[in-house]
Amino acid sequence: MHHHRQQALANTFRQHHQQPLLLPGVWDGASARLFEKSGYLALGTSSAAMAYSQGLPDGQQLTLGTMLASLASIIKGTGLPVSVDIESGYADLKATVEAVLEAGAVGINLEDSLPGQGLLSAAAQCQRLTLTRDTAERFGLALFINARTDTYLLGANNALEETFSRAKAYQQAGADMLFVPGMSNPADIKALVAASPLPINLMALPGCSAGDWFSLGVTRVSLGLGPMLAVLGLLDAMAAQTLSLGRWPLMDQHHFGFAEAQALFA
Repeated sequence: MHHHRQQALANTFRQHHQQPLLLPGVWDGASARLFEKSGYLALGTSSAAMAYSQGLPDGQQLTLGTMLASLASIIKGTGLPVSVDIESGYADLKATVEAVLEAGAVGINLEDSLPGQGLLSAAAQCQRLTLTRDTAERFGLALFINARTDTYLLGANNALEETFSRAKAYQQAGADMLFVPGMSNPADIKALVAASPLPINLMALPGCSAGDWFSLGVTRVSLGLGPMLAVLGLLDAMAAQTLSLGRWPLMDQHHFGFAEAQALFA
């Protein structure tokens, strides 16, 4: 991707955060094009969805090379800004950031926990955020850094207070946004929005509403793994139904025409 085009997409992505933003979680070229077709303003990758599509569990099980190959198909096929879930940064955070920048990404999610090891200290994560920002500046891109904290996801003690503290530290280390997957309590959300120096990103959960969260002051809601889980749920039901009935009502009900599918990639 030409650098001036990537910079324009980065600027557009930042502008989209001046209003409530609903960000889909995609995993390949087809899912990316379907969300673009529906009118979404930007795309985010889901690391878990990417892993599942390769027959692997979530938790940084993909190799960086496999992730980058999926990312390339997404970026090649869309005109939208793309933010990439780099999980914990893989083996070499600097090399990972450089690789996704070279691929054309304009944003990243970076987690503050390591698979099987729990939360990093805030100080350790701040070093990683600073490294990420410095790497992007040397590349010449105003990378949108979404600092994911797993305080709620991992059930940290005094999760709300710990999240407040990390929001302040991560902002000083160069983050643009705080991502708090697992947070859903309206009182906690309202308190965090009021106290955080960073805008807040939440992850879609069953029974919740982006509209409700936006009304509480949340800036971004990410669909994350949700679309992939819905696809898996439909496939599971369709497979069982078809084998049992010898017919495929669910497949008929959700039929996407061959011509329409072909047109996605024309």
